[in-house]
Amino acid sequence: MKKSIFEFMQRIKGAFEYCDKEYILIMEPDVLVRGKLTVEGSPKILGSRVNPYHWAEREINEVLAQISGSVKISHYGATPAILERKAFLEVNEFFLENESYVNKFCSIDSNFSNYDIFLSVFFAALGHPEIQNPELTECLRNTEWRNSGHPLLHQFREFYPKKNYTGRHSTETIRLKII
Repeated sequence: MKKSIFEFMQRIKGAFEYCDKEYILIMEPDVLVRGKLTVEGSPKILGSRVNPYHWAEREINEVLAQISGSVKISHYGATPAILERKAFLEVNEFFLENESYVNKFCSIDSNFSNYDIFLSVFFAALGHPEIQNPELTECLRNTEWRNSGHPLLHQFREFYPKKNYTGRHSTETIRLKII
């Protein structure tokens, strides 16, 4: 699990080096960018923040409390995530030099290796809470997503297979929630 986290972090670092931009967007197959994205202020990490850490909030915050300058967390959802380059590089370096914290986080729950979870926690460890992205909406939570004007969509599955698809990303789910 720890190896996959560090590999993902190295890929993000490589993407920053390749793109040479101040911010980077991490996407999944169910993300659609349908307009210009802007980053206002100086956020370090933007995401959806829709998921509560109810399954491990106390344990995660106990580990965070061991890190000077960290902030507590209660929600996560760094997908799609927009990360600031400078903050990411600081976060990456800190955890490469302090792997014991990664071990502690990983021992809490096997889901910790999911990037929408660990990125929120890693940034919080360096005092950067995940900020709700005002340009993002989720199709399964916002029945008005088609007309919402949000330039960034998560859970966009309109073109997923309609037959013989057993994944949880079913387009049927979208139709049931929209009606």
